[in-house]
Amino acid sequence: MATLQLAAFGQDDNRLGGTDIGEVLLTTSDGDLCSRPLVGHEQGLDIQPADLTSPEVAFLVNVRWAMPEFGYLWLQADNGGQLYRIPRSGSAQVWNLNYELARTRVLWNSQLEQASGAAAPGAISAALRARLARAGSLLHDAMFANHDRRSHLADAALGEALDAGERLAVEAARRRIALEAAGTIPPHPFAMIGPLGQLADASPEARAAWAGVFDAGVVEFTATDADGDALGAPGERALAAAAEAGLTTPQAVRGRALLPHTDDQGALRVPANAAEAAARRDAAVRLAVRHGQRIGTWELFPATPGLTIEPPLAALAAETARAVKAACPDVRVVLRLGEVFPWRMRVPAAEAVLRPSLPRPLDAARRCLDDAGDAIDAVSLPLAYPGCDLLHLLRTIDLVAGLGRPVELTAVAAPSRWTDDPRATLAGGRQDFTRGLGYWRQPWSPEVQADYALAVVLLARAHPSVQAVEWADFSDAAGHLFPFGGLLDAAARPKPLHGHLLALRQNHYRLATSWPLDDA
Repeated sequence: MATLQLAAFGQDDNRLGGTDIGEVLLTTSDGDLCSRPLVGHEQGLDIQPADLTSPEVAFLVNVRWAMPEFGYLWLQADNGGQLYRIPRSGSAQVWNLNYELARTRVLWNSQLEQASGAAAPGAISAALRARLARAGSLLHDAMFANHDRRSHLADAALGEALDAGERLAVEAARRRIALEAAGTIPPHPFAMIGPLGQLADASPEARAAWAGVFDAGVVEFTATDADGDALGAPGERALAAAAEAGLTTPQAVRGRALLPHTDDQGALRVPANAAEAAARRDAAVRLAVRHGQRIGTWELFPATPGLTIEPPLAALAAETARAVKAACPDVRVVLRLGEVFPWRMRVPAAEAVLRPSLPRPLDAARRCLDDAGDAIDAVSLPLAYPGCDLLHLLRTIDLVAGLGRPVELTAVAAPSRWTDDPRATLAGGRQDFTRGLGYWRQPWSPEVQADYALAVVLLARAHPSVQAVEWADFSDAAGHLFPFGGLLDAAARPKPLHGHLLALRQNHYRLATSWPLDDA
């Protein structure tokens, strides 16, 4: 039988059959799942035509991998940009997974290096060029080695490539910010968004700290009346806090979400019939009309990572956006995308679902945007902590930007300690999609949180399609997403990340801020 085999060698941590690695995910170039999660064995993974949505589909391999410098993180192998296919003959085709992961990363770095060099010749530092060269040299040596030595050299190349790729991405972002500040390239709008719900009970000092780093705030909508068009007590308190913080214009306040309905498992609930769909659309219009003088931007769906947008919900989103725009022409409408990181997609059990039901987030988004036309102004990409490196994140943003709308990064977060936190929704990492948060380069601390988050904000600020970043966790004293993920600790003392964001905003996001890892 025709089989594509991915052989994994080396350290026990990366056995594909091990509990730490978990399932392997196959996706198309658009990020659509093209198979159900596959379980490997100690020697690797066997992929056969019956495993795929179509025997002819070309796919990427997504695997959770252990890297000494990064902890567990999700990596992709893409066959040098050509993707993989099941061989046509009945024989088995064997690939060394360690080598394929390293080859992919070295190529990604080369592509970004060429783009950076073309934009600003000679701009890449000598130290970074040396890192890139080491990764390429190790990969070259691995090409001519056999079995375990090949895997060992490939793992070393991958480590160098991951480190260099993150540095290259941030260096390129800082350079673009500097060019924009100098007027060499045109500016584009950018804003930092914060959670208004965490501001309602904050002290005056905490409110001042909030106002120092955020340009706008988001209020979560909770329906409390029969018509479903009231913000509810938490929302009203959040709006009052926004006014006290100086956010007095509709442009400075965002509402989430016009279509918030979820089932018992937290998944977005598809309307049971046309009457229910119409009722939800009409309630959304009433909500936007009722609060249009206070809320200038509405997000259609919650920003919860992992949620998928089924085709009926995409159709309802487009219909709702058109109706809201007709009633409130000045309101901005933002489409929250279905989950684009394959390892966080909620895939039903194999025995209960047919292949066509596998998530296709960007396809659903395109259909929705085509149907909605100009009624949808932007798309949002919920991040939380995506579980991948910064260059992988940048390429994901590029993929989303291909939808042709401005992009907003929402629900961005990272812990400052990875210990139990009773106020954290994801305390202790018990939810599946938090696997791999043990550390980023070093164990999580306020300093590591600041380094990581600053890099994400710099990448977003420099990207021509990204117009906003929402930091999900403001204070450790209030409810938050990740353990100790706030910009302030429980005593309202600012953490290092608050200082970084404050400096950026005071310089109108035009300062090419140094990154703490520059000299590492």
